[in-house]
Amino acid sequence: MNIDPIKELIKKKCGLVFEVERTKLLERAVESRMIDIEVNSSEKYLNYLIAREEEFSNLITHITINETYFFREPEHIKLTSDVLIPEILKTKQGKGHIRILNAGCSTGEESYSIAIAIMEKYKTINFPLSVIGIDIDNNVINKAISGIYEKLSFRSIKENISDKYFDPLPNNRFAIKENIKKMVEFKNFNLLNTNYPDYLKNMDIIFYRNVSIYFDNNSKKNIFQSLADALNQNGYLFVGKAETIFHNLNILSLVQIDGNFLFKKKCDESFNKNNSHKNIEKAIIKKNKDSNTKAFDKKVIKKNYPIVSTVSDLKSEQNYEDLFNEAMTFAKEKKYSNALNYIKKILDNNKFHIMAHILKANIMLNLQNFDEATKICLQILDIDNLNLESYLLLGLIAKNRNDIETAIKRFREAIYIETSCWLAHYSMAELYSIKGDNEKAYREYSIVIKLLDKGNITQNQGLLFQLAFKTDHLIYLCKTNMDKLKLRLT
Repeated sequence: MNIDPIKELIKKKCGLVFEVERTKLLERAVESRMIDIEVNSSEKYLNYLIAREEEFSNLITHITINETYFFREPEHIKLTSDVLIPEILKTKQGKGHIRILNAGCSTGEESYSIAIAIMEKYKTINFPLSVIGIDIDNNVINKAISGIYEKLSFRSIKENISDKYFDPLPNNRFAIKENIKKMVEFKNFNLLNTNYPDYLKNMDIIFYRNVSIYFDNNSKKNIFQSLADALNQNGYLFVGKAETIFHNLNILSLVQIDGNFLFKKKCDESFNKNNSHKNIEKAIIKKNKDSNTKAFDKKVIKKNYPIVSTVSDLKSEQNYEDLFNEAMTFAKEKKYSNALNYIKKILDNNKFHIMAHILKANIMLNLQNFDEATKICLQILDIDNLNLESYLLLGLIAKNRNDIETAIKRFREAIYIETSCWLAHYSMAELYSIKGDNEKAYREYSIVIKLLDKGNITQNQGLLFQLAFKTDHLIYLCKTNMDKLKLRLT
Protein backbone atom coordinates (compact mmCIF):
# COMPACT_ATOMS: atom_id res chain seq x y z
CA MET A 1 0.00 0.00 0.00
CA ASN A 2 1.30 3.46 -0.94
CA ILE A 3 0.22 5.51 2.06
CA ASP A 4 2.34 8.62 1.34
CA PRO A 5 -0.16 10.46 -0.94
CA ILE A 6 -2.89 9.96 1.67
CA LYS A 7 -0.55 11.30 4.38
CA GLU A 8 0.14 14.36 2.24
CA LEU A 9 -3.57 14.95 1.60
CA ILE A 10 -4.36 14.79 5.32
CA LYS A 11 -1.47 17.12 6.16
CA LYS A 12 -2.53 19.58 3.47
CA LYS A 13 -6.19 19.64 4.47
CA CYS A 14 -5.94 19.66 8.25
CA GLY A 15 -2.29 19.71 9.32
CA LEU A 16 -2.24 16.24 10.88
CA VAL A 17 1.10 14.48 10.57
CA PHE A 18 2.12 10.84 10.93
CA GLU A 19 5.69 10.15 11.95
CA VAL A 20 7.15 6.67 11.54
CA GLU A 21 5.70 5.37 14.81
CA ARG A 22 2.18 6.54 13.91
CA THR A 23 2.16 5.58 10.22
CA LYS A 24 0.90 2.08 11.06
CA LEU A 25 -2.09 3.63 12.78
CA LEU A 26 -2.96 5.46 9.57
CA GLU A 27 -2.37 2.37 7.43
CA ARG A 28 -4.72 0.32 9.55
CA ALA A 29 -7.38 3.04 9.47
CA VAL A 30 -7.13 3.25 5.67
CA GLU A 31 -7.32 -0.54 5.35
CA SER A 32 -10.42 -0.59 7.55
CA ARG A 33 -12.14 2.13 5.53
CA MET A 34 -11.21 0.47 2.22
CA ILE A 35 -12.85 -2.76 3.40
CA ASP A 36 -15.95 -0.92 4.60
CA ILE A 37 -16.49 0.89 1.30
CA GLU A 38 -15.19 -2.01 -0.84
CA VAL A 39 -12.28 -0.23 -2.50
CA ASN A 40 -9.39 -2.51 -3.46
CA SER A 41 -6.43 -0.13 -3.88
CA SER A 42 -4.93 2.82 -2.05
CA GLU A 43 -4.90 4.82 -5.31
CA LYS A 44 -8.65 4.39 -5.72
CA TYR A 45 -9.19 5.21 -2.06
CA LEU A 46 -7.17 8.43 -2.44
CA ASN A 47 -9.45 9.52 -5.30
CA TYR A 48 -12.46 8.57 -3.20
CA LEU A 49 -11.13 10.72 -0.33
CA ILE A 50 -10.61 13.71 -2.61
CA ALA A 51 -14.07 13.42 -4.15
CA ARG A 52 -16.09 12.79 -0.97
CA GLU A 53 -15.76 15.09 2.03
CA GLU A 54 -17.85 12.71 4.15
CA GLU A 55 -15.32 9.92 3.68
CA PHE A 56 -12.48 12.26 4.66
CA SER A 57 -14.38 12.98 7.88
CA ASN A 58 -14.83 9.23 8.48
CA LEU A 59 -11.09 8.66 8.12
CA ILE A 60 -10.32 11.50 10.52
CA THR A 61 -12.61 9.82 13.06
CA HIS A 62 -10.55 6.64 12.74
CA ILE A 63 -7.15 8.29 13.20
CA THR A 64 -7.88 10.71 16.03
CA ILE A 65 -8.46 8.94 19.33
CA ASN A 66 -11.10 11.04 21.07
CA GLU A 67 -10.41 9.96 24.65
CA THR A 68 -12.01 12.51 26.95
CA TYR A 69 -14.32 12.80 29.94
CA PHE A 70 -15.97 15.37 32.19
CA PHE A 71 -13.68 17.58 34.30
CA ARG A 72 -10.43 16.31 32.82
CA GLU A 73 -7.52 18.41 34.22
CA PRO A 74 -9.99 20.10 36.62
CA GLU A 75 -7.44 22.67 37.86
CA HIS A 76 -7.80 24.66 34.63
CA ILE A 77 -11.59 24.58 34.79
CA LYS A 78 -11.64 25.64 38.44
CA LEU A 79 -9.19 28.47 37.72
CA THR A 80 -11.52 29.65 34.95
CA SER A 81 -14.68 29.70 37.07
CA ASP A 82 -13.13 30.95 40.33
CA VAL A 83 -10.46 33.40 39.16
CA LEU A 84 -10.54 34.30 35.46
CA ILE A 85 -14.29 34.86 35.06
CA PRO A 86 -14.47 37.26 38.06
CA GLU A 87 -11.43 39.14 36.73
CA ILE A 88 -12.91 39.46 33.23
CA LEU A 89 -16.31 40.54 34.61
CA LYS A 90 -14.58 43.26 36.60
CA THR A 91 -12.66 44.43 33.54
CA LYS A 92 -15.76 44.52 31.34
CA GLN A 93 -17.76 46.44 33.99
CA GLY A 94 -21.01 44.85 32.88
CA LYS A 95 -20.45 45.67 29.19
CA GLY A 96 -20.27 42.94 26.59
CA HIS A 97 -20.44 39.21 27.26
CA ILE A 98 -17.87 36.56 28.12
CA ARG A 99 -16.86 34.28 25.25
CA ILE A 100 -15.03 30.98 25.77
CA LEU A 101 -13.66 28.81 22.96
CA ASN A 102 -12.96 25.09 23.33
CA ALA A 103 -10.68 24.29 20.37
CA GLY A 104 -10.58 20.57 19.63
CA CYS A 105 -13.66 19.88 21.75
CA SER A 106 -14.04 16.21 20.73
CA THR A 107 -17.37 14.80 22.00
CA GLY A 108 -18.15 17.84 24.13
CA GLU A 109 -17.38 16.77 27.70
CA GLU A 110 -14.84 19.57 28.21
CA SER A 111 -17.15 22.28 26.84
CA TYR A 112 -20.02 21.20 29.08
CA SER A 113 -17.64 20.91 32.07
CA ILE A 114 -16.69 24.57 31.65
CA ALA A 115 -20.34 25.62 31.58
CA ILE A 116 -21.19 23.46 34.61
CA ALA A 117 -18.28 24.88 36.62
CA ILE A 118 -19.38 28.45 35.91
CA MET A 119 -22.97 27.60 36.80
CA GLU A 120 -21.77 26.04 40.07
CA LYS A 121 -19.82 29.19 40.88
CA TYR A 122 -22.59 31.69 40.13
CA LYS A 123 -25.73 29.55 40.68
CA THR A 124 -27.64 31.94 38.43
CA ILE A 125 -25.69 33.37 35.50
CA ASN A 126 -26.91 36.93 35.07
CA PHE A 127 -24.27 37.96 32.53
CA PRO A 128 -24.03 37.07 28.83
CA LEU A 129 -21.92 33.93 28.37
CA SER A 130 -21.05 31.83 25.31
CA VAL A 131 -19.10 28.55 25.26
CA ILE A 132 -18.24 27.41 21.73
CA GLY A 133 -16.74 23.99 20.96
CA ILE A 134 -15.08 23.31 17.61
CA ASP A 135 -13.59 20.14 16.11
CA ILE A 136 -12.59 18.91 12.67
CA ASP A 137 -14.42 15.61 13.20
CA ASN A 138 -18.08 16.01 12.31
CA ASN A 139 -18.98 12.72 13.99
CA VAL A 140 -17.80 13.84 17.43
CA ILE A 141 -19.49 17.22 16.92
CA ASN A 142 -22.81 15.46 16.34
CA LYS A 143 -22.36 13.50 19.55
CA ALA A 144 -21.52 16.70 21.44
CA ILE A 145 -24.66 18.37 20.11
CA SER A 146 -26.77 15.40 21.25
CA GLY A 147 -25.46 15.83 24.80
CA ILE A 148 -25.91 12.12 25.58
CA TYR A 149 -23.08 10.24 27.30
CA GLU A 150 -22.24 6.80 28.69
CA LYS A 151 -21.06 6.19 32.23
CA LEU A 152 -17.36 6.12 31.32
CA SER A 153 -17.48 9.86 30.59
CA PHE A 154 -18.29 10.51 34.27
CA ARG A 155 -15.22 8.93 35.85
CA SER A 156 -13.89 12.23 37.25
CA ILE A 157 -17.15 13.97 38.10
CA LYS A 158 -18.64 14.15 41.59
CA GLU A 159 -21.92 12.29 41.99
CA ASN A 160 -23.80 15.34 43.24
CA ILE A 161 -22.74 17.23 40.09
CA SER A 162 -23.80 14.44 37.72
CA ASP A 163 -27.17 14.11 39.48
CA LYS A 164 -27.68 17.87 39.30
CA TYR A 165 -26.85 18.43 35.65
CA PHE A 166 -27.78 15.17 33.89
CA ASP A 167 -30.97 13.19 33.35
CA PRO A 168 -30.73 9.36 33.36
CA LEU A 169 -31.67 7.49 30.18
CA PRO A 170 -32.10 3.76 29.43
CA ASN A 171 -29.01 1.56 28.90
CA ASN A 172 -26.90 3.43 31.48
CA ARG A 173 -26.74 6.65 29.47
CA PHE A 174 -27.22 10.25 30.61
CA ALA A 175 -28.37 13.45 28.91
CA ILE A 176 -27.12 16.94 29.76
CA LYS A 177 -29.88 19.14 31.18
CA GLU A 178 -31.29 21.82 28.94
CA ASN A 179 -30.14 24.78 31.10
CA ILE A 180 -26.49 23.76 30.47
CA LYS A 181 -27.01 22.56 26.92
CA LYS A 182 -28.32 25.93 25.77
CA MET A 183 -25.15 27.63 27.08
CA VAL A 184 -22.92 25.66 24.70
CA GLU A 185 -22.83 25.45 20.91
CA PHE A 186 -20.71 23.25 18.67
CA LYS A 187 -19.29 23.83 15.20
CA ASN A 188 -17.32 21.76 12.72
CA PHE A 189 -14.09 23.68 12.02
CA ASN A 190 -10.54 23.01 10.82
CA LEU A 191 -8.03 24.80 13.07
CA LEU A 192 -5.56 25.01 10.19
CA ASN A 193 -7.85 27.39 8.27
CA THR A 194 -6.18 30.74 7.81
CA ASN A 195 -9.42 32.73 8.03
CA TYR A 196 -11.34 32.31 11.26
CA PRO A 197 -15.04 33.27 11.02
CA ASP A 198 -16.55 36.01 13.18
CA TYR A 199 -18.05 33.53 15.64
CA LEU A 200 -14.47 32.51 16.60
CA LYS A 201 -13.24 36.04 17.24
CA ASN A 202 -13.15 38.22 20.37
CA MET A 203 -12.63 35.34 22.78
CA ASP A 204 -11.88 35.97 26.46
CA ILE A 205 -10.67 32.44 27.24
CA ILE A 206 -9.52 29.63 24.94
CA PHE A 207 -9.06 25.98 25.88
CA TYR A 208 -6.67 24.26 23.46
CA ARG A 209 -5.65 21.23 25.45
CA ASN A 210 -4.17 17.91 24.32
CA VAL A 211 -4.79 18.68 20.65
CA SER A 212 -1.45 19.81 19.22
CA ILE A 213 0.13 16.33 19.41
CA TYR A 214 -1.32 15.66 15.96
CA PHE A 215 0.39 18.63 14.24
CA ASP A 216 3.89 19.31 12.98
CA ASN A 217 5.84 22.26 14.41
CA ASN A 218 4.93 24.68 11.65
CA SER A 219 1.22 23.88 11.94
CA LYS A 220 1.42 24.20 15.73
CA LYS A 221 2.84 27.69 15.41
CA ASN A 222 0.30 28.79 12.79
CA ILE A 223 -2.65 27.48 14.82
CA PHE A 224 -1.33 29.04 18.02
CA GLN A 225 -0.96 32.38 16.22
CA SER A 226 -4.53 32.17 14.89
CA LEU A 227 -5.87 31.39 18.35
CA ALA A 228 -3.86 34.26 19.81
CA ASP A 229 -5.37 36.58 17.20
CA ALA A 230 -8.83 35.36 18.23
CA LEU A 231 -8.21 36.43 21.85
CA ASN A 232 -9.33 39.74 23.30
CA GLN A 233 -6.74 41.91 25.01
CA ASN A 234 -5.89 40.39 28.42
CA GLY A 235 -7.55 37.15 27.34
CA TYR A 236 -6.23 33.75 28.46
CA LEU A 237 -5.32 30.56 26.61
CA PHE A 238 -4.88 27.10 28.16
CA VAL A 239 -2.90 24.25 26.63
CA GLY A 240 -2.37 20.76 28.07
CA LYS A 241 0.17 20.45 30.85
CA ALA A 242 2.52 18.46 28.62
CA GLU A 243 2.27 21.04 25.82
CA THR A 244 3.08 24.29 27.63
CA ILE A 245 6.78 24.58 26.81
CA PHE A 246 6.27 23.73 23.13
CA HIS A 247 3.87 26.68 22.78
CA ASN A 248 6.18 29.19 24.48
CA LEU A 249 6.77 30.88 21.12
CA ASN A 250 6.84 34.56 22.22
CA ILE A 251 3.40 34.97 20.67
CA LEU A 252 1.60 35.23 24.00
CA SER A 253 3.03 35.83 27.47
CA LEU A 254 3.40 32.79 29.70
CA VAL A 255 2.00 33.43 33.18
CA GLN A 256 1.50 31.49 36.38
CA ILE A 257 -1.73 31.84 38.38
CA ASP A 258 -2.39 29.78 41.51
CA GLY A 259 0.22 27.22 40.45
CA ASN A 260 -1.19 26.86 36.92
CA PHE A 261 0.71 27.84 33.79
CA LEU A 262 -1.25 29.47 30.97
CA PHE A 263 -0.87 32.14 28.31
CA LYS A 264 -2.14 35.70 28.43
CA LYS A 265 -2.47 38.29 25.68
CA LYS A 266 -0.42 41.38 26.57
CA CYS A 267 0.10 40.91 30.29
CA ASP A 268 1.58 43.82 32.29
CA GLU A 269 5.26 44.70 31.94
CA SER A 270 6.10 44.02 35.56
CA PHE A 271 5.59 40.32 34.99
CA ASN A 272 7.97 40.21 32.07
CA LYS A 273 10.63 42.09 34.05
CA ASN A 274 10.51 39.74 37.01
CA ASN A 275 9.97 36.39 35.27
CA SER A 276 12.07 35.17 32.39
CA HIS A 277 10.70 32.49 30.07
CA LYS A 278 13.61 30.23 30.99
CA ASN A 279 12.78 30.40 34.68
CA ILE A 280 9.15 29.60 33.95
CA GLU A 281 10.18 26.62 31.82
CA LYS A 282 12.27 25.31 34.71
CA ALA A 283 9.28 25.74 37.02
CA ILE A 284 7.03 23.85 34.61
CA ILE A 285 9.45 20.94 34.39
CA LYS A 286 9.72 20.79 38.18
CA LYS A 287 5.94 21.05 38.61
CA ASN A 288 5.30 18.31 36.06
CA LYS A 289 7.92 16.10 37.64
CA ASP A 290 6.54 16.58 41.17
CA SER A 291 2.85 16.43 40.27
CA ASN A 292 0.85 13.62 41.86
CA THR A 293 -2.24 14.10 39.74
CA LYS A 294 -0.74 14.32 36.24
CA ALA A 295 2.64 12.61 36.37
CA PHE A 296 4.56 12.11 33.15
CA ASP A 297 6.38 8.98 32.26
CA LYS A 298 10.05 9.60 32.97
CA LYS A 299 10.98 8.45 29.49
CA VAL A 300 8.76 11.17 28.02
CA ILE A 301 10.38 13.86 30.16
CA LYS A 302 13.87 12.71 29.20
CA LYS A 303 12.85 12.81 25.54
CA ASN A 304 11.41 16.31 25.74
CA TYR A 305 13.70 18.03 28.24
CA PRO A 306 17.47 17.67 28.65
CA ILE A 307 17.77 16.41 32.23
CA VAL A 308 21.30 15.53 33.38
CA SER A 309 21.57 12.11 35.00
CA THR A 310 23.69 11.80 38.13
CA VAL A 311 25.23 8.67 39.61
CA SER A 312 22.42 8.60 42.19
CA ASP A 313 19.84 8.84 39.38
CA LEU A 314 21.42 5.83 37.70
CA LYS A 315 21.37 3.90 40.95
CA SER A 316 17.69 4.79 41.41
CA GLU A 317 16.87 3.55 37.92
CA GLN A 318 18.63 0.28 38.68
CA ASN A 319 16.70 -0.01 41.96
CA TYR A 320 13.39 0.51 40.12
CA GLU A 321 14.34 -2.15 37.60
CA ASP A 322 15.22 -4.63 40.34
CA LEU A 323 11.96 -3.92 42.19
CA PHE A 324 9.96 -4.28 38.98
CA ASN A 325 11.63 -7.61 38.17
CA GLU A 326 10.74 -8.86 41.65
CA ALA A 327 7.14 -7.71 41.16
CA MET A 328 6.97 -9.50 37.80
CA THR A 329 8.31 -12.71 39.28
CA PHE A 330 5.67 -12.73 42.03
CA ALA A 331 2.92 -11.79 39.56
CA LYS A 332 3.81 -14.69 37.26
CA GLU A 333 3.65 -16.99 40.28
CA LYS A 334 0.23 -15.47 41.09
CA LYS A 335 1.53 -14.19 44.42
CA TYR A 336 -0.30 -10.95 43.81
CA SER A 337 -0.05 -9.44 47.31
CA ASN A 338 3.74 -9.74 47.16
CA ALA A 339 3.81 -8.24 43.67
CA LEU A 340 1.62 -5.33 44.74
CA ASN A 341 3.92 -4.59 47.66
CA TYR A 342 6.87 -4.19 45.28
CA ILE A 343 4.77 -2.08 42.89
CA LYS A 344 3.83 0.19 45.79
CA LYS A 345 7.52 0.68 46.64
CA ILE A 346 8.16 1.76 43.04
CA LEU A 347 5.19 4.13 42.75
CA ASP A 348 5.70 5.67 46.18
CA ASN A 349 9.09 6.90 44.96
CA ASN A 350 8.57 7.22 41.24
CA LYS A 351 5.07 8.01 39.99
CA PHE A 352 6.52 8.19 36.48
CA HIS A 353 7.02 4.40 36.25
CA ILE A 354 4.44 3.50 33.60
CA MET A 355 5.29 -0.21 33.53
CA ALA A 356 4.57 -0.46 37.24
CA HIS A 357 1.11 1.01 36.61
CA ILE A 358 0.55 -1.43 33.74
CA LEU A 359 1.62 -4.42 35.85
CA LYS A 360 -0.75 -3.30 38.60
CA ALA A 361 -3.61 -3.04 36.08
CA ASN A 362 -2.81 -6.58 34.85
CA ILE A 363 -2.98 -7.87 38.41
CA MET A 364 -6.27 -6.07 39.09
CA LEU A 365 -7.69 -7.66 35.94
CA ASN A 366 -6.58 -11.12 37.08
CA LEU A 367 -8.19 -10.44 40.48
CA GLN A 368 -11.36 -9.37 38.62
CA ASN A 369 -11.18 -5.93 40.22
CA PHE A 370 -12.37 -4.42 36.96
CA ASP A 371 -13.12 -0.93 38.30
CA GLU A 372 -9.60 -0.47 39.66
CA ALA A 373 -8.01 -1.94 36.52
CA THR A 374 -10.06 0.44 34.36
CA LYS A 375 -9.10 3.42 36.51
CA ILE A 376 -5.39 2.63 36.18
CA CYS A 377 -5.60 2.18 32.40
CA LEU A 378 -7.39 5.49 31.95
CA GLN A 379 -4.77 7.24 34.06
CA ILE A 380 -2.09 5.82 31.78
CA LEU A 381 -3.97 7.07 28.71
CA ASP A 382 -4.02 10.56 30.22
CA ILE A 383 -0.24 10.43 30.03
CA ASP A 384 0.10 8.56 26.74
CA ASN A 385 -3.06 8.20 24.66
CA LEU A 386 -1.28 5.79 22.29
CA ASN A 387 -0.40 3.24 24.98
CA LEU A 388 -1.16 -0.15 23.40
CA GLU A 389 -1.20 -2.08 26.67
CA SER A 390 -3.95 0.10 28.15
CA TYR A 391 -6.29 -0.36 25.19
CA LEU A 392 -5.76 -4.13 25.25
CA LEU A 393 -6.48 -4.29 28.97
CA LEU A 394 -9.57 -2.11 28.59
CA GLY A 395 -10.74 -4.47 25.85
CA LEU A 396 -10.21 -7.50 28.06
CA ILE A 397 -12.02 -5.80 30.94
CA ALA A 398 -15.02 -5.01 28.75
CA LYS A 399 -14.98 -8.55 27.37
CA ASN A 400 -15.03 -9.97 30.91
CA ARG A 401 -18.00 -7.73 31.65
CA ASN A 402 -19.79 -8.98 28.53
CA ASP A 403 -19.79 -5.43 27.16
CA ILE A 404 -19.21 -6.56 23.59
CA GLU A 405 -19.45 -3.18 21.83
CA THR A 406 -17.01 -1.46 24.20
CA ALA A 407 -14.61 -4.39 23.94
CA ILE A 408 -14.66 -4.22 20.13
CA LYS A 409 -14.06 -0.46 20.29
CA ARG A 410 -11.04 -0.88 22.58
CA PHE A 411 -9.45 -3.68 20.55
CA ARG A 412 -10.03 -1.67 17.37
CA GLU A 413 -8.16 1.25 18.96
CA ALA A 414 -5.32 -1.13 19.86
CA ILE A 415 -5.14 -2.25 16.22
CA TYR A 416 -4.95 1.36 15.02
CA ILE A 417 -1.93 1.82 17.26
CA GLU A 418 -0.24 -1.48 16.39
CA THR A 419 -1.57 -3.14 13.25
CA SER A 420 0.36 -6.36 13.87
CA CYS A 421 -1.06 -6.95 17.36
CA TRP A 422 -2.39 -10.48 16.85
CA LEU A 423 -4.00 -10.57 20.29
CA ALA A 424 -6.29 -7.64 19.43
CA HIS A 425 -7.25 -9.28 16.12
CA TYR A 426 -7.90 -12.61 17.84
CA SER A 427 -10.07 -10.95 20.48
CA MET A 428 -11.99 -9.09 17.77
CA ALA A 429 -12.61 -12.40 15.98
CA GLU A 430 -14.05 -13.94 19.15
CA LEU A 431 -16.26 -10.92 19.79
CA TYR A 432 -17.58 -10.78 16.23
CA SER A 433 -18.34 -14.49 16.46
CA ILE A 434 -20.33 -13.91 19.66
CA LYS A 435 -22.25 -11.13 17.90
CA GLY A 436 -23.02 -13.41 14.98
CA ASP A 437 -21.04 -11.23 12.57
CA ASN A 438 -19.48 -14.27 10.97
CA GLU A 439 -17.87 -12.58 7.98
CA LYS A 440 -15.90 -10.13 10.13
CA ALA A 441 -14.96 -12.90 12.58
CA TYR A 442 -13.62 -15.00 9.70
CA ARG A 443 -11.59 -12.07 8.39
CA GLU A 444 -10.02 -11.38 11.81
CA TYR A 445 -9.04 -15.04 12.31
CA SER A 446 -7.35 -15.03 8.90
CA ILE A 447 -5.40 -11.91 9.86
CA VAL A 448 -4.23 -13.63 13.06
CA ILE A 449 -2.93 -16.59 11.06
CA LYS A 450 -0.97 -14.30 8.72
CA LEU A 451 0.55 -12.42 11.66
CA LEU A 452 1.52 -15.57 13.54
CA ASP A 453 3.07 -17.05 10.39
CA LYS A 454 5.39 -14.02 10.23
CA GLY A 455 6.98 -14.23 13.64
CA ASN A 456 7.15 -15.27 17.26
CA ILE A 457 3.93 -15.42 19.23
CA THR A 458 5.24 -12.88 21.73
CA GLN A 459 6.04 -10.28 19.08
CA ASN A 460 3.78 -7.23 19.39
CA GLN A 461 1.63 -9.14 21.81
CA GLY A 462 1.25 -6.05 23.96
CA LEU A 463 0.84 -7.87 27.26
CA LEU A 464 3.32 -8.37 30.07
CA PHE A 465 2.51 -12.05 30.43
CA GLN A 466 3.00 -14.64 27.72
CA LEU A 467 -0.11 -16.66 26.92
CA ALA A 468 0.06 -20.40 27.46
CA PHE A 469 -0.18 -21.28 23.75
CA LYS A 470 2.30 -22.22 21.08
CA THR A 471 2.10 -20.58 17.67
CA ASP A 472 1.04 -23.73 15.86
CA HIS A 473 -1.67 -24.39 18.47
CA LEU A 474 -3.12 -20.92 18.01
CA ILE A 475 -3.05 -21.22 14.23
CA TYR A 476 -4.83 -24.58 14.50
CA LEU A 477 -7.44 -23.01 16.80
CA CYS A 478 -8.02 -20.15 14.33
CA LYS A 479 -8.42 -22.56 11.41
CA THR A 480 -10.85 -24.71 13.38
CA ASN A 481 -12.96 -21.66 14.21
CA MET A 482 -12.81 -20.53 10.58
CA ASP A 483 -14.12 -23.93 9.45
CA LYS A 484 -17.08 -23.52 11.81
CA LEU A 485 -17.71 -20.02 10.49
CA LYS A 486 -17.68 -21.31 6.90
CA LEU A 487 -20.62 -23.54 7.74
CA ARG A 488 -22.54 -20.55 9.06
CA LEU A 489 -21.68 -18.47 6.00
CA THR A 490 -22.85 -21.10 3.45
